[in-house]
Amino acid sequence: MNDAAKNIAPAFELLEKIFDYKIYSVHDCINNNQKSKVAIVYLKSLTSEAGLWRFGDFQIAEEADLVNGDAEQINEIISSSDFNINYCPFCGLRLATHLFT
Repeated sequence: MNDAAKNIAPAFELLEKIFDYKIYSVHDCINNNQKSKVAIVYLKSLTSEAGLWRFGDFQIAEEADLVNGDAEQINEIISSSDFNINYCPFCGLRLATHLFT
């Protein structure tokens, strides 16, 4: 798992549990200047062969968020947005042809 995915791993781990999916690949785009909170991952269902690319934008709680009262624990998801994509929004790469980049 690359740095982008490691930074928001708690969020994707939660999504894996909720949707019964597993992360199989991460697109580590050199044009992504928001790697501390944005990742593009390939998720595959644990119960079928279906897979999909997801764009995830997450704000994960840090110590300062606890002090400010914005979160109850570190690594808590404060806000999130994720959706299916076919192309990288940063470089335009068609993701279906690059499953393991």
